[in-house]
Amino acid sequence: MLVRKTPAGDEVTLCFPPRKSYVAPATDFVTSFCSEHTLDGATLSRIQLAAHELSENVVKYAEDETCSVRVRTEPGVDERGAVSLSITTENAIAPEALTRVDAYLSALESATNPDQFYDEQIAESAKRTSGSGLGLARIRSEASMEIRHHCQDGRLSITAFMTLPSENP
Repeated sequence: MLVRKTPAGDEVTLCFPPRKSYVAPATDFVTSFCSEHTLDGATLSRIQLAAHELSENVVKYAEDETCSVRVRTEPGVDERGAVSLSITTENAIAPEALTRVDAYLSALESATNPDQFYDEQIAESAKRTSGSGLGLARIRSEASMEIRHHCQDGRLSITAFMTLPSENP
């Protein structure tokens, strides 16, 4: 685990092998870390959902023995004290999956109505023989977080981000 505290915010990175047994502890750690920045139960539930879905994906689809989950908070620029939060996962991706994953994530990111996109993915998942493929769409719809991805040198990073509600409205 790497922890950094900077004037620009706080950041922690967990690196671990792709084991299903690490999904729950990674999720709990992210949620606990974020509870330092918001005590709002609904917001923490959204963060927990995103952390779980991202952790599950990074473990499930890793092509090597290295997964990472990074959580970053940065103070907002407004006077209300809002904090920006991002959760980023990274893992190696199979070359044959790259085009399909990139197309799906691009469609997810550009969807103007995340709820409609999620509903469409639910209908599509009924046709799949393995996995639902709903986790990332669920983050956009149910957790109301934005998603961005980046592929480089055989590695895929996916970031879910949001602005935490201000404690002082």
